[in-house]
Amino acid sequence: MKRNENFISRFLVLILFVLFLSPTVAVSAQTSSVQRVDFSSSTGLLGFVDGTDRSKDWAKYYGDGLAFLDSFADVGSRVTLKWKVTSDGSKPFANTAVQFLVNKACSSSNGKIAPINGVNVSMGTCGTDGAVIKTNTDSNGEVSITVTNTNTEAEGEKRPDTFSKVSTASLRRYSQISLIIKDQLKESIDIVDIHWVKKGSDSAVSSAPSSGNIIWSQEFNGQINSKVDSKYWNYDLGGHGWGNGELQNYQRDAVAMDGSGNLVIVAKRLNANKKAFCLYGLCDFSSGRILTKGKLAFKYGKIEAKIKLPSGRGTWPAFWSLGSNITTTSWPNCGEIDIVEASGNNPTWISYALHGPEYSGGSYIGRSFFSKNALSQSFHTYGILWTPGEISWTLDGAVMHTVNKAFIGDKTWVFDDPQFLLLNIAMGGTHGGEVPPKFSSSKMYIDWIRVSKIGRYGELIRY
Repeated sequence: MKRNENFISRFLVLILFVLFLSPTVAVSAQTSSVQRVDFSSSTGLLGFVDGTDRSKDWAKYYGDGLAFLDSFADVGSRVTLKWKVTSDGSKPFANTAVQFLVNKACSSSNGKIAPINGVNVSMGTCGTDGAVIKTNTDSNGEVSITVTNTNTEAEGEKRPDTFSKVSTASLRRYSQISLIIKDQLKESIDIVDIHWVKKGSDSAVSSAPSSGNIIWSQEFNGQINSKVDSKYWNYDLGGHGWGNGELQNYQRDAVAMDGSGNLVIVAKRLNANKKAFCLYGLCDFSSGRILTKGKLAFKYGKIEAKIKLPSGRGTWPAFWSLGSNITTTSWPNCGEIDIVEASGNNPTWISYALHGPEYSGGSYIGRSFFSKNALSQSFHTYGILWTPGEISWTLDGAVMHTVNKAFIGDKTWVFDDPQFLLLNIAMGGTHGGEVPPKFSSSKMYIDWIRVSKIGRYGELIRY
């Protein structure tokens, strides 16, 4: 009897020892929670819809551990999905084993997928998973998977009218990606259906909706070295870093017309500089930033500018807007719409973004992608289609991305109030990065800016 008691005591101690040391069991003391796919850090998606009826059906089987969304991508393209996996207490599940099911069994998912990490992916059939990809979260609890679709254009789903709605097609060409984490309490699953949609011109989304009369424009047809119209524009001046560790000093003489129908913003290195001061001392660079704050603002409408972006590492050009209430409601609560941002360090990279109360800085909501050619090689038209509760970004007239109130879920939508416009080139900072020693100057050309109505939406506010 004494021997049995000793055995039981040692066995209990061993169990406690294992529980104490095991990271898997330690995190499972809290019910695991799979964050929804991080759209802002994922690449290749055109848009997604959450909270569909099909999601509710799945939840009957998987309960609180389920997250589900329908997403869209061009047929034949590559998509990288990224998650951050946390406990219910928001503690990252670092270095934790997870697995992806691609084209999950019985899902009817029939999108063709190239091998992932050497694992072949079949189309979904009951009884057999297309592929099981095992991996681990990193030290920040983040994990990603890249899938490459191999369907042809003819096999793609009909492109929906808007990527903020579920496709009305028969859902016959999609791939299902399921992130699964198992613990002792429940199975936590995040399901993403990627609908591979046609890129053809038959789509209503391939071009911007028609807009009404232009309510304001700037054509920049002034004589060489003439300045912007003071009825509409102010200058931001100075070199205090602008909250992003930027290196430039904004000056009036960096913005002027070229006499050939363009407004030009010049960023350049300051040689033998003894006057301009920045946070780090005498400024190494000058540039320009103009804005309509206090003079004009806009509420809804189609806002576009034809721009040739600057070249050169270290440059960070932008065409954007801020809430007119920024003087009484600080950033980011006022709202910021980045119509286009680019980086000379990545000459084909382009970014669209919203910054608001719960999604500012690196947690912005938006999308970035790479163009075929450097954006500094030619003019492109960058714009937004802004209506109540929804913003779509356009490139040369084509809708590239849409965000609406449903898209941001329980976050605060602050984009139904007036915004003023800004144009600038920053140097260095968050997106500009390191400026090479040989950088001398770079120019941003703006051919025109035009604001039009979309149906009955589009208002010009004068101050």
